[in-house]
Amino acid sequence: MSNHPPAEFYSSSCPETALSSSLPDQGHRSLLLESVDDVEIQVYTGVRSLARKLKIQADGLIAGGSSQFAVFRPVTRSQFSTLDRERHQIGRYTRIMYSEEEQTMIVKLMPAAGHEAAYTTFVRRLTYSMALMGIPVGEIVKMGSTRFEGRSASKEADAAMKPIPSRRLATDWPTLVFESGLSEFLSRLRTDAKWWLTNSSGQVKIVILIDIDLDA
Repeated sequence: MSNHPPAEFYSSSCPETALSSSLPDQGHRSLLLESVDDVEIQVYTGVRSLARKLKIQADGLIAGGSSQFAVFRPVTRSQFSTLDRERHQIGRYTRIMYSEEEQTMIVKLMPAAGHEAAYTTFVRRLTYSMALMGIPVGEIVKMGSTRFEGRSASKEADAAMKPIPSRRLATDWPTLVFESGLSEFLSRLRTDAKWWLTNSSGQVKIVILIDIDLDA
């Protein structure tokens, strides 16, 4: 049983975030491998090989013996574009962070049914609460795992939302982001929250981290 609360909230208005927003670019680059520096870096050799490696790691994660994150390097922009076109080969239960400058890709695995259910249930309940507060459902757009380009990397959330009246463009950042993960990788989720708040220059207002304990 995890001793962590089931969810944590991070806001762009908190003093700590305001301080981190003033960090130079090197600080933003360092977020790429923060909290996954103990994960073995694997050589990227193509989409089919990646699919096999992720399948093995996902099976191990479900069994309780593997990391939720996989790191690959080097991954060129051309290789990453090819992966984008053939994304279906690695399955839908992945989220990717990629830095062209560092030629590094981090894949978060979400193979257990409880993982997706955790954030989808949270999003559904939040949407219902918004409706009760008088916020029209049609004014809130669920952005799913849309990828956003930050200062030195791109990233996909587990889920994201934004208000249509003020953010109509496809390139507009979400105001609310959800990141979920297993309890033992909570430190990485906190790094992800920092990435969203700093790379969006405060346009992402809130990041909700959902801590999943599959043994609970």
